Amino acid sequence: MKAFLFDMDDTLLEPVRPSPLLEFKRRWGLPNDHLVIEGLSLLPETQREIARGAFHQLEREVAQKSRVRPGMRAVLRALRRAAVPTALITNNNPEAVQIVLQRHRLEFSLVLTRADGRPKPAPDLIEQALAYLKVRPEEALFVGDSHADRIAAEAAGVPIVFLPTPDNADLHPRLRTPQELLAFLDNTRPSAIG
Repeated sequence: MKAFLFDMDDTLLEPVRPSPLLEFKRRWGLPNDHLVIEGLSLLPETQREIARGAFHQLEREVAQKSRVRPGMRAVLRALRRAAVPTALITNNNPEAVQIVLQRHRLEFSLVLTRADGRPKPAPDLIEQALAYLKVRPEEALFVGDSHADRIAAEAAGVPIVFLPTPDNADLHPRLRTPQELLAFLDNTRPSAIG
């Protein structure tokens, strides 16, 4: 693979349980099968801005308490040593992403948030990353944890693998640990994805 694209929450970062997003949806009466940012648009106008502000605050709080998934730092170091470009592609807001990057001293070749285009499951952010990194879809690997990640990667034509969370046992191909990503550096596992 010539480029690695990473989701942030529950992928780069260690999954948080109970899920603060599910609790936020419950508190605001948002549908569980929608992204929070989609669900906010369904609220009455009088509640929408208050809920949007509360969501931004939640994202900041989660970012401030975040922990990098065990093994992920070693993977990012190995990719950097091999001069393989990386992109962080997240539906999170730019402020929360900057908190995570600074708090954990993480660097990526490119960082894209929902402020940069339509959020996943739309393929826009992935397509932007491919163009910026100058790689074809089949030369990149998306590392995610959710159905939105799967839909976005498939729409962009990018192979995807999933890291485990308590909520994604149905998503495949599934790796047990981030270290397994290193097998993709020399394309030793292309048949495992597709």
